[in-house]
Amino acid sequence: STAEQVTEGIDASNLTAIVTGGASGIGLETVRVLALRKAHVIIAARNMEAANAAKQLIFKDNETALIGYISLHFSGHFLLTNLLLEKMKNTARLTGIEGRIVNLSSIAHNYTYEHGIRFDQINDERVLRVFTFYLWKNVPQGASTTCYVALHPNLKGVTGKYYVDCNEMEPSAFARDTVLAKKLWDFSNKLVSSVAKP
Repeated sequence: STAEQVTEGIDASNLTAIVTGGASGIGLETVRVLALRKAHVIIAARNMEAANAAKQLIFKDNETALIGYISLHFSGHFLLTNLLLEKMKNTARLTGIEGRIVNLSSIAHNYTYEHGIRFDQINDERVLRVFTFYLWKNVPQGASTTCYVALHPNLKGVTGKYYVDCNEMEPSAFARDTVLAKKLWDFSNKLVSSVAKP
């Protein structure tokens, strides 16, 4: 299924979405489909020229699209999530409109190191190169699960779940390991705090 197919008939006009990596590839398709469903979409990117080009590309087919862009450097999506979380909870309490944070992952978490995460080599890109052969879908198919999870009313109140091909799936044992999760959470907090200090 494509992102358009799995969101057909959904009215997202009361939503604002921030899409990281929205200037190209699956991110751009996500922006296009969310805007097609009438969400106000903000492209968060480092390259403002690319973000503007993405916006103009979408306008060619959808002149009424509500799209903006902001400059953000993403060394940590963890920080963005933490900055948005309380605001989203307050908005839900005041308006009844539930917000969602969708983090993308890959099946690579099923093929990890012996102990799950190498905290001493957490930014080693050679980890990532090994799994590039798993990219089988085209872009409209690749964006389908993201758009489905972001918009579909069937997922109201759902949290902390892992989805593949628009279906809930059980993640790897490491992804369900609460001790490892706590260690990663603490590690991430410490890393963000160390960067935030002058």
